Amino acid sequence: MHVFDPAEAPRGLVLLAPGGGQDHTSPGVVARASRMTDRGYTVAVVRSLSGVPGLLAEHAGPVGFWGLSQGARVGLPLLAAEPRIDAAVLGLADGPLGSAPLVTAPVLFYVQSDDDLVEPDACRALFHALGSADKTLVENPGGHLDLPRASVEESAAWLDGRLAGRRTT
Repeated sequence: MHVFDPAEAPRGLVLLAPGGGQDHTSPGVVARASRMTDRGYTVAVVRSLSGVPGLLAEHAGPVGFWGLSQGARVGLPLLAAEPRIDAAVLGLADGPLGSAPLVTAPVLFYVQSDDDLVEPDACRALFHALGSADKTLVENPGGHLDLPRASVEESAAWLDGRLAGRRTT
């Protein structure tokens, strides 16, 4: 697990689960982490869920989750089981469907209409299976790796907006 800390006291915590083959040094992961640390959040890049309970115990503020592709698959069981997660950015994934109905946090979900790695209909099925009453689907043209650059800022702003209402500091 790698942690990116904001310049000032953290406003909350964002768990960031990278997609397949990425780690805390990957450009997309660094871009997402930077957007959230710039907004005052501590960002923990998690490849597995084993260290998450201890990390959650250390942070009293709001908690967000950001996982696309394999990161969404890793995060779904966590989102289903962990009530401390206040909002999540997910997408480019097709399961595990069994956890989806138990996800009740607000979700921003991305689908690529020409995804060559995950069937777009399977992504949409996962979105519709989510138990959250507050969920938004964003569909873009292009393949799995063609998520628009603007989506980083868009999803950071969405996540910050959802977590801002949950702040305890």
